[in-house]
Amino acid sequence: MKIGYLPVVSKGGGVIGEVFEWKSTKKIIGDTLKLFNTLGHEAVYIGNEIGSARDWAASEKLFKEKQIEALFVHNLNIAGGEALYRIIKSFRVPVIIGAVPEPEGLYKPPHTARYASYCGGQWNANMCYLIGVRPRFIFGLPDEKEVAVQLDNTLKAVKAARDLEDWKVCVIGDKTPGYYGAIFSQDGLLRKFGSSVMHLDFGMLRILQDNIKEKRVVDFIEKNYKAVDIDESLPHKNLVETVRAYLALEDFSRDNGVDSFTMKCVPETIMVTGAAPCGINSLLTENGLISGCEGDVMSTMTMQVVSWLSGSRPVQVDIMSIREPEDSMLVWHCGAGAPSAAGKNKVIYTTSPILCDADKNFQGVCVDYIPDFTASNMSQLTEDWKSGTYRFFTADGDAVSTLPFIGGNALRIRFNIKGEELGRFIVDRHLPHHFQITGSHLSDLIEEFCFWKDIELIRV
Repeated sequence: MKIGYLPVVSKGGGVIGEVFEWKSTKKIIGDTLKLFNTLGHEAVYIGNEIGSARDWAASEKLFKEKQIEALFVHNLNIAGGEALYRIIKSFRVPVIIGAVPEPEGLYKPPHTARYASYCGGQWNANMCYLIGVRPRFIFGLPDEKEVAVQLDNTLKAVKAARDLEDWKVCVIGDKTPGYYGAIFSQDGLLRKFGSSVMHLDFGMLRILQDNIKEKRVVDFIEKNYKAVDIDESLPHKNLVETVRAYLALEDFSRDNGVDSFTMKCVPETIMVTGAAPCGINSLLTENGLISGCEGDVMSTMTMQVVSWLSGSRPVQVDIMSIREPEDSMLVWHCGAGAPSAAGKNKVIYTTSPILCDADKNFQGVCVDYIPDFTASNMSQLTEDWKSGTYRFFTADGDAVSTLPFIGGNALRIRFNIKGEELGRFIVDRHLPHHFQITGSHLSDLIEEFCFWKDIELIRV
């Protein structure tokens, strides 16, 4: 991301570098710029004093030219003022307010309270709120580990929140019959997140599949499936049509600016595409087009957000059993997970344990494996359609020994409360099914995301 860096130091506060006795202002600024670079961001630096309205006008011009995506206002003393608030409001980007500890001897002559960094930060943060900007506050020196972690989490959440404004999901064939938990407000997503939804019916998908040249399918299978473990029960036609559908949707996403898909499960998918949706979703997600099951837009949005936050591919699951060994919980889904989530565990391409064609023959492709997770997170961003508000459930835990469960993607996770307690907690809060699991503790990042999007956090 491009981060606008504004170190706030009042003119008349002394020569730059002499404001603090033990940590010069210049060193703090330099270390902060290095920290942004270390975290993989570009800092746009405009100077080290507030100055006049004319100075701010020049700063504003520079930031607009650089197209900054977030603003870090680093209060190095108690400075503030109308010019600062005007530039903050004009950018209309997320604002982070930073402050640093006071050096020893601050209140001994010749120092005065005008160097009180926290006081300036708190003052400016409140003024931001009064002009309609909700800033995040970070306190500490740039060489402190906790500051680096908090800034990294904040910027990851800011980026996910901003990327969601351009996110477009395509619903293929509507939602699965009877799955009323997949109800969502298309207008609500646009208003709250800036996200858009488009639709593609199965008839058009079949036409797109038929337009994929045979050589392209053969070459893809040769490159990606030659060395994998394919169960002998899997009809080869299922693999061919899975690849054909994936390639068709890959082209469709490029031509229509689509970032993610969610596909109706039964009964049309197998009849029209010639394959189970699981393998199609798996291929899409593995290759960066995050895709959810059963026409569930909110679950797919959750997948996309936690993928951005974690830098990995999440696995969509349902909660299957809440009374398991080691006070854990068993989660599972039919085999739509991206194979990279299997890590070193075995992956088998096979038929679905539950999806059949019209003649009751099990169909595929399903991607069977146990996710190779230790640290784990289970999450769900959902819409309370009665109130029209959004909430984000998150629980960190650790994976425990798991045996295969009728194929698909199964995992037992022990959270910080017993599986039965968590199961009741989820029901009591009327959370729908479909959760996402990832191989890391994500609750801090999800909490940060909720702050920036101003949505309710449900954290266990």
